[in-house]
Amino acid sequence: MFSVSFLLIGMTQLVFLAGFVRVLAVRRRPADLIPAVLTVMLAYDNAVIGAGRWIGEGELLRALNLPRFAGHALLTPLLLVWGLSLLRRASIARAARPAAAAAVWAVALALIAYDASFDVFGVVLEPERWAGTLRYVNTAAPPGPPVAAVLTCLGLLAAGVRLLIATGSRRLLVAALVMTAASALAARAPIAGNIGEAVLVAGILAAARPRSDSPEEASRR
Repeated sequence: MFSVSFLLIGMTQLVFLAGFVRVLAVRRRPADLIPAVLTVMLAYDNAVIGAGRWIGEGELLRALNLPRFAGHALLTPLLLVWGLSLLRRASIARAARPAAAAAVWAVALALIAYDASFDVFGVVLEPERWAGTLRYVNTAAPPGPPVAAVLTCLGLLAAGVRLLIATGSRRLLVAALVMTAASALAARAPIAGNIGEAVLVAGILAAARPRSDSPEEASRR
């Protein structure tokens, strides 16, 4: 049952990807490529976990699992950059300062380097079964919650709060709160983290969509 559930989550991510493609067609902003590419990676992540039990242990499944860790390490912290771009679209003055961009990029790159040290260059994969699913996990990762993912989520929470104050939009904040709660449950039930990621992507997509009364949308009518 859980293998099918992971596959369904992956299919849901592909639906969100179609939404990001439409957003990119309207806005054509490079920052929106970040959540779009991340969504592709998350769909792949769920597909590999869901199909693992049928592929079976071995080099094929191990090779298919490798991109899962690299994708999370290289893409997840970049959501901080996307979050800054969202605040800029909301005309939040501090977000438009060059120092803000420099600080966010510095944090994102530092988190990427940290995660890449063990999820890309030092990865050691071992098979793990959970509730009928089969996947490979990185035993070289430090114990405890994933630091880069947690800090990225906290950054999105902060962006969500600022966006709520400035515009009244609570979409990103609610999605980031759900992701935070799901991450706490993921240690016992891994699928909770994947569900949380799907909710986060949905919130990001909702926040990224141009409003129907925005100048950008009006110019395209």
